[in-house]
Amino acid sequence: MPGGRYIISGPINTTDNPLVGDGGGSMIIQQNPHSPILVNHQVWHWRLERISLVGGLHHLVLGNTDIDQSFVTVTDCSFANASGTVVRTDPHFASAQVTISRSEFIANQQIALNWCT
Repeated sequence: MPGGRYIISGPINTTDNPLVGDGGGSMIIQQNPHSPILVNHQVWHWRLERISLVGGLHHLVLGNTDIDQSFVTVTDCSFANASGTVVRTDPHFASAQVTISRSEFIANQQIALNWCT
């Protein structure tokens, strides 16, 4: 993802393609306080790197239909001003691993909401 400020007003529905910033300040700003930023309800193997997410309700909404060996890796990201939860998983996301490393959290209401079924 090229560096720059991307201002959105609704969710971005992602696929399992990696979303990687170029290191030049890739930032997604959600203007709608009632909308998430990145949503993937069929995530299997996904990577998010070097991107800042700002504003909105939730930053990452993740889930699938309990696909075995699912994983999400988040590295070198910044999460700021989520009025809800930074990482929110669906109730059926039980067989998944979410790893967040070398990232920062600034003034968010909640960091993570996970379900165990």
